[in-house]
Amino acid sequence: MLNRRQFAALGVSSLGSLLTRRLWAEQARATASPDKFYFALVADTHIIDDFYVKGSENGVEDNESILLTTPRLISARDLINSLHPAIEQVFLIGDYFHNYPSTDYDFYFKNTTRLDNAKIITEGFKMPVHLGFGNHDYDVKRVSREMSRGVVSRMLSLSSTPFSLPLT
Repeated sequence: MLNRRQFAALGVSSLGSLLTRRLWAEQARATASPDKFYFALVADTHIIDDFYVKGSENGVEDNESILLTTPRLISARDLINSLHPAIEQVFLIGDYFHNYPSTDYDFYFKNTTRLDNAKIITEGFKMPVHLGFGNHDYDVKRVSREMSRGVVSRMLSLSSTPFSLPLT
């Protein structure tokens, strides 16, 4: 059951989505050209999982905001998928997921983690997705870059999703 605040937030976000689609269509139609290339940038998605320690961020806003990262990425994906003319490429730039819950490489293949959650959501994009690592993906004090690169590369290559990863 939704309370009034949740209902109002849902209504506002629905209206925002509708307006975004309408404005996108109008703007794209007004500047239509076969030379145009449409892409989307999505940054700082910070996807988490059940291993995330709630309340571990720096402030109240961050602690509340990070709990909404999954529905936000799903909403962004659904909106991007619905735009016409269609978006041709999506770039997820930095902080795709929020840190690593374990320093054990095998942990990620024995448990459902934030990497699985992010992958499942991202596989729902209708166009190719390109990932750029951020400090929460690739520069975590407890996890080496080699391990993070290995875990992400192995997990994302388990399907035929058109992901691309940074080369360095």
